Amino acid sequence: MIRLPGVVVLVAVLTACTAQTPATPPTSSTPPALSGLEPCELVKEADFQSRGFGSFSATPTPYPEIPGSCGFTFGKASADDLVVITGVIDTGYESEKAKNPGGHEGLIEGHTTYFYCGGAKGDIACAAWAAVAENKTLTMGLRQPNADESRLLLATQGGVTEVLRRLSQVS
Repeated sequence: MIRLPGVVVLVAVLTACTAQTPATPPTSSTPPALSGLEPCELVKEADFQSRGFGSFSATPTPYPEIPGSCGFTFGKASADDLVVITGVIDTGYESEKAKNPGGHEGLIEGHTTYFYCGGAKGDIACAAWAAVAENKTLTMGLRQPNADESRLLLATQGGVTEVLRRLSQVS
């Protein structure tokens, strides 16, 4: 169970992901096979443990506020744990990008990816959206109380890269 106060900021960034709008086809070398995808298997403990966030402090759990996503916590089972919410959502990449102006776009593992960080000091969340198929977007959001924005952004980039690599292996 995700028990961190302030997850609202992360959810606010990611819940915008549920609206449906027409999408531009993704920039992707090979769209991964997405049917039957289990969101709680997208992130592995080593993905963030290797970045200094500790091991899982709770069992990964489906995150009902964002259909098709899963919540992960890393740390010591405290209020300072890193919360990661990720999944492949049924929405187009361009619509997610439009909802979060002021971010940065790049190409990761052949997928057009957009990054955004925001929030108040001490309550920053970072998120990324990667085009994985037409009207399918990988979404990942990270939040850790009092975290450094640069560290969260780098962890978001690393986490998205790991998940995209995994998705390309199942295509």
